[in-house]
Amino acid sequence: MRQLPPVTAEQIAREFREMRCHGSAMDALSPGPLRRVLEAAARRRVQVEEHAPRTLAHDGRRRASGDND
Repeated sequence: MRQLPPVTAEQIAREFREMRCHGSAMDALSPGPLRRVLEAAARRRVQVEEHAPRTLAHDGRRRASGDND
């Protein structure tokens, strides 16, 4: 069986906010079904973001000047 990558507390907190979960963040960090769901979602987000193309940061000054190259 393949070992799952570790999930940090920051990743769990991000998923807690992104999913707009009700309750306290401490409930999300404590062991239980909510944490397992958030860990799975965090692993999926990491996997998707690895393969997603990077977006370019748009410079407001260049956009305002009409330099769209």
